Amino acid sequence: MRLLGLLLFGGALIAGEMPIGGISHVGFRVADLERTRAFYSNVLGFRQAFEQKNAAGVVDLAVFKINDDQFLEFAPGVVESGADPFTHVAFLTDQLEEMRRLIDQLGLHPPELRTGRDRTRNFSIKDPDGHRVELIRYEADSLQALARGKFADDRRVSSHLHHLGLAGVERSFWVEKLGFVAIEGNMLHPPQSAKDFIEALPAGSRSYLSFDGKQDRDFKDPDGIVVKVRRGSS
Repeated sequence: MRLLGLLLFGGALIAGEMPIGGISHVGFRVADLERTRAFYSNVLGFRQAFEQKNAAGVVDLAVFKINDDQFLEFAPGVVESGADPFTHVAFLTDQLEEMRRLIDQLGLHPPELRTGRDRTRNFSIKDPDGHRVELIRYEADSLQALARGKFADDRRVSSHLHHLGLAGVERSFWVEKLGFVAIEGNMLHPPQSAKDFIEALPAGSRSYLSFDGKQDRDFKDPDGIVVKVRRGSS
């Protein structure tokens, strides 16, 4: 039987099966939000599910839907030449309070749970390399839940994000602390989802997206984010 949470062994906390599910969303900072919208909509066939505005009424986040569980988030901002525009990755959990307690027991000092502007409940931590990792639950009135069954264009190049290639990942943290499962190569999957993956890339690489699809295709968005579509990757 798999153990949920943490085992105490020799005075150390060891992660058992943490309640971390599949990828909820991946976030990027983009230089020109309108160009990004045009690319992901017109080229890749994804539809914007919702957007958020700051206090001045300016759009500061556009959220595109991949499927009922997975989204892409784009925030306008300054992207330095050659810099990785990745901002964060989020994973679903249906045991958010327990997840925060377990993370706290690991000494990772998680913040208190918060309600986002999209009405999800969530909290974030950072891995040793500075990647922001968010744990999230879609509440019944969240914008993600309200988008279920909508915004699914038949023109989509894919209906499933297979993996995020993430630059400069310390595998031991993800495996030993978060309970991710390492498989062949540099692929890691969450404890409760063997369909979504993180590929640990060397430091200095650029993060990329890889989708399941019917044919192999490669794209590059206006900010240089590589988008791959691969047959038989699931």
